[in-house]
Amino acid sequence: MNLTNEIQNLLATRSALKQRTHRHTMDVFARLKKVMAEIAHEQWEKIKHVDSNVPILFQEKGAFEAQIQFSGDLLVFHQHTNTFTFPKDHPIHKNKKVKENPDRAYFGVILLYNFLADSFKYARMNDVGFCIGRIFVNAENHFFMDGNKPFSFLYEDFGVQELTDELLKAIVEQAMLGAIDDELMVPPFDQEQLISVGEKISRDGNMIIATSKKLGFPYTDSTD
Repeated sequence: MNLTNEIQNLLATRSALKQRTHRHTMDVFARLKKVMAEIAHEQWEKIKHVDSNVPILFQEKGAFEAQIQFSGDLLVFHQHTNTFTFPKDHPIHKNKKVKENPDRAYFGVILLYNFLADSFKYARMNDVGFCIGRIFVNAENHFFMDGNKPFSFLYEDFGVQELTDELLKAIVEQAMLGAIDDELMVPPFDQEQLISVGEKISRDGNMIIATSKKLGFPYTDSTD
């Protein structure tokens, strides 16, 4: 096969596969945003009768990002614009479905981050969030997740489950539950004894000491 034909063959197979995977991931992300909006509405309808000062908000941030805020927490879902596969030694290549068809090992990726809502409200640029999970979805709508618990083991059986709206809802709600349960802990006193003037006050007068949650249950190290 000459180089011209080889290029054409790769464009018609691998490149086309990546494009199909990307388009399907965009479809999944569109469904995810709809599910997030429905969850936000459902939770707000319930909490507003208890305490209307507890915010439950959904925001779409363009084609590739969406956020859901609930009280002091903010979950950010971000779809990567590229398609990926895994190194040859990754366990996915030992999966029965992938052995049957290696094309099934190409994935779009949706990343899930947990932030403090006040980090964005007050533009605290030194605050940090945590990636708590990644959703890998292929062109056939099969998926798996990796990340911190519980996502390190809840959805790891690739090729068995399809990514339905019900599962998308379960993923969002599990992430919300974990974020609510993961309390903001006071840092050790030693960490706050010394502070420079530059660290103390930013240009708009806000404190810029970094604030973040200490990841506890259920977001513990997946290697435990």
